[in-house]
Amino acid sequence: MRFRPLLAVFALSLPMLLQIVPTQAAGNQAEAPAGATSCAFSAWTNNDKAAIEVREAPSTDAKLLGQIPTGSKVGEAEYAYSIGFDVLEAKDGWLKIANASDAYNEESDDYVPREVYKGEGWIKSDEARVGIQSARGFLMPDPQSERLLDIGSDWLTEMGRINNILACNEDWVLLDYTMLRKRMAGEELVELASDERLTGRAWFRGLCSNAETTCDMKSVDQ
Repeated sequence: MRFRPLLAVFALSLPMLLQIVPTQAAGNQAEAPAGATSCAFSAWTNNDKAAIEVREAPSTDAKLLGQIPTGSKVGEAEYAYSIGFDVLEAKDGWLKIANASDAYNEESDDYVPREVYKGEGWIKSDEARVGIQSARGFLMPDPQSERLLDIGSDWLTEMGRINNILACNEDWVLLDYTMLRKRMAGEELVELASDERLTGRAWFRGLCSNAETTCDMKSVDQ
């Protein structure tokens, strides 16, 4: 494992700086496949959401099976770790999940155990979070397809926000994202104004399921 702080500064020469100017293909956007796609990765809860409802089918009208909490009750200590789970399928803005676990928090005596639904079920696609250790998003799950996003040496989850996980294809995931930050010429990282933020949809590799640090993996951008 290696920690990669969000505000890390990298020493780069001017020629290299010219190569890392973020680019996004105008007007182009990847399309979500029809029907369900099979997935095989782990994710964690989007803690900006209230308790996540797990349903029997990918519909708000489907039977409610249980919930996955995202925070603490009033008066209780804030939990140090998010709840993780396996993602099995993606379909029409929903994710089929299983094996939700709050094991890291349960190991500590500082926290009150939370009731977590651990079986299979469906959650909305914006209720899950993953890390993306890649700067490049593509039109198709193929590195030879059109490159829709290139943010140089930074990673998507350093520079933006993942809004939805829409589909899977082997080690690729289709994501809706919003760019929130940019690098200045001196390598300073600054927040974008709301009217500067770009949104897009593209296929990415380099998925990391660790909410606390980075994953030890070979760069997919080489």
